[in-house]
Amino acid sequence: MPVSKTGIQQRDRFLTKIHIDGWLLAGLLLLMAIGLMTIYSASGQDMALIKRQLIRLGIGLVAMFLLAQIPVLFYRNISPFVYGIGILLLIAVLAIGVTGKGAQRWLDLGAFRFQPSEILKLFVPMTVAWYISRVGMPPSLKTLLTALLIVVLLEAMFLMLLQKTMMMKMMGLSRK
Repeated sequence: MPVSKTGIQQRDRFLTKIHIDGWLLAGLLLLMAIGLMTIYSASGQDMALIKRQLIRLGIGLVAMFLLAQIPVLFYRNISPFVYGIGILLLIAVLAIGVTGKGAQRWLDLGAFRFQPSEILKLFVPMTVAWYISRVGMPPSLKTLLTALLIVVLLEAMFLMLLQKTMMMKMMGLSRK
């Protein structure tokens, strides 16, 4: 049964109303389906694993729909603050972080472990966009270098976290 033009327009209006891009949603659903097929194949057709993954994907989709309802201006305004908090949390990982899976990247919050770099994966590009949007277009060389500094500062912190144990081994300070 062919889809009427009015049905497509209604769907587009609905997606626009809930702040979701139709093509992005279609791409995400396609990637989810490919991922599920890959997990199914690689796990030896373990349906329990597929069910757990479907639950996680459902939680992620609900979170995406809820977060899409928050105005973009809110994200723009909080991004430099969350970036700053993320940097402080990375410093906290250096001081009081716990080792998990061979690297000291986690903060133990009692009920769960938290990896500050996950927040920064979202807020570094948002902070760079916030900074460049405040300065205006086209960005000057000074603006681009400052934006690069925002990224490099984080990368330096992240590399220190990843390389801490390797550097100690290279310096002969670790126990064998």
